[in-house]
Amino acid sequence: VGSGELDAAVVVRDLATRSSDLIWTALYSERMVLVCPRTASEKTVQAMLKSHPFLRFDRTELTGQIVERTLRKLRIKPNEFLELNSIETMVELVRSDLGVSVLPLLNGSQWLTDPKLQILEITRTAEQRHIVLVQSAAKHNVVLTQILTEELLLTLQSS
Repeated sequence: VGSGELDAAVVVRDLATRSSDLIWTALYSERMVLVCPRTASEKTVQAMLKSHPFLRFDRTELTGQIVERTLRKLRIKPNEFLELNSIETMVELVRSDLGVSVLPLLNGSQWLTDPKLQILEITRTAEQRHIVLVQSAAKHNVVLTQILTEELLLTLQSS
């Protein structure tokens, strides 16, 4: 979008990024949670992270940077096992009892009712991943933005 190749995109927002050339429309936020195998017996985030291999989201990606901030706020150095950039692959590895992972609770995911997963809230940190519609300020169309935002949110609510 910034280079002019696209008129708009749905992206993870880096809150530190400021640009007068772009218009950001918030869509929703996803809170960070600890995704664990249902078979794990530990009951706290700290105990889970100390006892199980850690599947880390790629630190070069915005989501990975949010994970890193979350871990720093928790003051925990987990036992790192793998670093990946696919949330669904990481969740599949957790389902297979290969570790735990700090991830955004994906909008529309069924993780909370998945019989192979348990989701622990991370209450000591308010980290969230923000999903936004970004548009070029030069090509900004208020009506299009409103329609696109409403449709995206309706689609997400029905999934």
